[in-house]
Amino acid sequence: MSVIPLVASLLLSALGPQDRSQDQGASSQLPDVVVEGRLPEEQARAFIDQVAAPPRGAPVARWSGPLCIGAVNLQPEKARFVIDRVASVAMGVGLEPEEPGCDPEVIIVATRDGGAVARGLVERRGRVLAPGNRIQSRGRRDLEAFATVDRPVRWWHVSTAVDPVTGRNVVRDPRNDNFNSNDIGELLAYGPVFQGAQSLIRSSTRQHLRRAVIIIDFDRLGDVDFDQLADYVAFVALAQVDPEGDTSGFPTILNVFDDPAATPRLTDWDRAYLQGLYRSDDSARGSSAREGALRREMLRVREEQGAAPEAE
Repeated sequence: MSVIPLVASLLLSALGPQDRSQDQGASSQLPDVVVEGRLPEEQARAFIDQVAAPPRGAPVARWSGPLCIGAVNLQPEKARFVIDRVASVAMGVGLEPEEPGCDPEVIIVATRDGGAVARGLVERRGRVLAPGNRIQSRGRRDLEAFATVDRPVRWWHVSTAVDPVTGRNVVRDPRNDNFNSNDIGELLAYGPVFQGAQSLIRSSTRQHLRRAVIIIDFDRLGDVDFDQLADYVAFVALAQVDPEGDTSGFPTILNVFDDPAATPRLTDWDRAYLQGLYRSDDSARGSSAREGALRREMLRVREEQGAAPEAE
């Protein structure tokens, strides 16, 4: 059985009868904040430093191929609204959403007690969220924060290194399979097998997102309306975002819970980051090289948006 239905069933069981969606008011339309005082390249570097949150030692990951999005415990029209918004933003970066009825890789959960749902998920399905390989998810300390730190929205991503030719995982976890450590054939099968050419400059693997769980605590939304919430969810669904990053110096949807009136929608900075993530060359070897590729592409997008060109 797929792990996704197991996660979904756990989430449903953790939700109390008091959980229900809440309508929000219309979003206000205010101009974006302008970041001043730094060169564009420095701005982009600082933004990436605060936003990107790959597993330790791994490059930033992104989704590849068709993306299946599901919602739990939302009224049908609200669920469709959020799913459509995430799908729309995904299409904007070149992803193709799957049809309804697919097995979701992105699960969006609505509840009135996000902490209880997260704790239950970690306690009962911890190996799904942190399979034991540090290149697949953030560390145990981050998982503990996911379960215990109160936030209006919390999220968890799992990513894996894949062969760029076949798209298959190159590292497997023996604990997840019937594994015979005395069988040399099985031992060899658990080592990385690459079908592409090796290089000292280009990575022999790519880092792909495999699943994401996003939990919305409706009792903590404050003045954030449903349009803003959907944009926020779309951003954290498509990128590994640091929940503790300091983005106060940037115009971004990630600040919406601190100042809802100043952030009515996804901003140009948000779209530039997502475009940079999905347009950039993900074959760069090493985390710093991969983030450099993201930064350069992000700056190109900012130029297309009419921002100042990259400093020489």
